[in-house]
Amino acid sequence: MKTIFIVSEELAGKACKYDTCLASEVNEKDKNIKYINCDGITDINDLDLIAKNSVSRYINKFLDNLERNERQEVIKTGFDNFDKNLGGGIYPGLYCIGAISSLGKTALSLQIADNVASSGQHVLFFSLEMPIDELISRTISRELFIKDFEKWKHAGTRSILMNKIHGNDFNEVLSIYENSIAKNLTIVDTGFNTKVTKICEKIKNFVNLTGLKPLVMIDYLQVIKPELKAGYSDKQAIDDIVVKLKMLSRELNLPIFIISSFNRQNYSTHVNFECFKESGCIEYTCDVVMGLQLSVLDNPEIENAKNKNEYIRSAKEKEAREITLVTLKNRNGKAYTKTKMIFYARNNLFKESNNTFDEITK
Repeated sequence: MKTIFIVSEELAGKACKYDTCLASEVNEKDKNIKYINCDGITDINDLDLIAKNSVSRYINKFLDNLERNERQEVIKTGFDNFDKNLGGGIYPGLYCIGAISSLGKTALSLQIADNVASSGQHVLFFSLEMPIDELISRTISRELFIKDFEKWKHAGTRSILMNKIHGNDFNEVLSIYENSIAKNLTIVDTGFNTKVTKICEKIKNFVNLTGLKPLVMIDYLQVIKPELKAGYSDKQAIDDIVVKLKMLSRELNLPIFIISSFNRQNYSTHVNFECFKESGCIEYTCDVVMGLQLSVLDNPEIENAKNKNEYIRSAKEKEAREITLVTLKNRNGKAYTKTKMIFYARNNLFKESNNTFDEITK
């Protein structure tokens, strides 16, 4: 059914000159036409607003978008259970992952970035706090550990940064990194005091210059500077940043991952929306919200234990830490899913915990 707007003769004349589609519709005599009396419209701009926002005119673009989405491959994180919980992998949209310190939020994000890059998909990684040398050293530490865990279990990030690691294994891992990961990974070491508009500008420039739609990762949210004037609250600042990144992900139709810290008062609680610092806009604006927590918190006996903090401290001190990745929100998928993982902190390695350590090292 078509919609025809019955307006004054003068305005109808303007409409016919302004929009040839409207001109043909004004003269339509089809029985299936639905007539709406719009005598109250006095401004041609009002009619323009109605015409351009008619859903019937959007159908062709909608179908084009569906074909575009079909051509766009889902990005795999390299973690099978996590991909399943996400609904297949990473889609265009705004993602937020948070955790307390020492749970590996940067390590996990970097490992996902490396996995995606090694699959041939480009990654644009913004590091506002950590220098690029440290990020590369983390990857090499992880890959050495996977190659020979007994030999390289003590080869942490600092050992590599201090040039203490040499030999054939190091050279082989570095060569694989250079040829398989680095060629599809761009790390932007922006440093502190980087404004959100500058980050958005760099993402747009990258897309325009390369023609690529990368997975964007930003480490981390609380270091980004908003465009707001002095005197605004932390919540207003975070809201401004999150909204701008969300708008950009929609405009460019690409996925953006932002890493967030947690409130100190939530360090011993289950992952929830209150954990995210000034989290109002994160909860409602992000498409997917996730958090890392110590798996010991999944034990109901620990919740009300008097020595709860001792359990938490003991779990954090382990070299192989049991971690649960909780999906709090998934706009187009299943929420409140959990992915069990083991985090080998010294070597910056995450593995889904349905694998044994022996299986990891094969």
